[in-house]
Amino acid sequence: MIKILLIDCSRALEVELRDTYDVHHPPVGLLALATQIAKSDIGKHTDIKIIDSTVDYTSLEELDQLLKDSDPDIVGLRTLHKYTEQFHQASAMAKKLPNNPLVIGGGPYPSAEPEKVMERDDHLDIVVVGEGEEVFYDLIAAYHNQKPLADVPGIYHRENGEIKQSETRDVIQDLDSIPIPDWSLIDFNRYEKMMGQAPVFRKMAPILTTRGCPYACTYCHELFQKRFRVRSAQNIVEELVILNDLGVHDISVIDDIFN
Repeated sequence: MIKILLIDCSRALEVELRDTYDVHHPPVGLLALATQIAKSDIGKHTDIKIIDSTVDYTSLEELDQLLKDSDPDIVGLRTLHKYTEQFHQASAMAKKLPNNPLVIGGGPYPSAEPEKVMERDDHLDIVVVGEGEEVFYDLIAAYHNQKPLADVPGIYHRENGEIKQSETRDVIQDLDSIPIPDWSLIDFNRYEKMMGQAPVFRKMAPILTTRGCPYACTYCHELFQKRFRVRSAQNIVEELVILNDLGVHDISVIDDIFN
């Protein structure tokens, strides 16, 4: 059984620095990766856990203990540029675990400058560039089948002390081919957040109805590139029905085109 730990390091550790009116979303990106693996042919050979800085830890000491308790074979880290220090601290803690897990970085920050990120952080074994679902599946499959990870397209990796880029990978053209996130893995009660000043707590879920953006704003990440793709209406409605059945009635559309 391959133990996989996915960590979202995209929230300030200090509670007082967290925006009172910030909307706390479950980590839909990591959930997509977990679902991709769980619903695949290698899902039965994996045990995947998600740790989110929003709800699971408020200090590096707590994160370190979560890492030790999980004892993972593979650690996947995701963050935004604002929290790079936490990302690199997490990779260092992961690499110090007794079983020396494979440490993979992904998301907007490492994907933007993969070679520089790996030069800065020698605890990172691999950086995934761009969309992660297919790349992550291929990495886990290669790991499970004891095949060379360097042969997986869409990554930067280390080879004989040097940072190498594998073959590039195209974006996912058919978004409906990506499994709908298994939202049952998320405890929405932990993410309830007062909406503005309304005296009620609401469950909210983020969804992507499109990927990519046709515009060229210099300040925006290009995780999904500038190639605009859409999910079908049927596919979106299917996910909304699932969320409604889980008691989620507020939706946050986080498409790139909305920034």
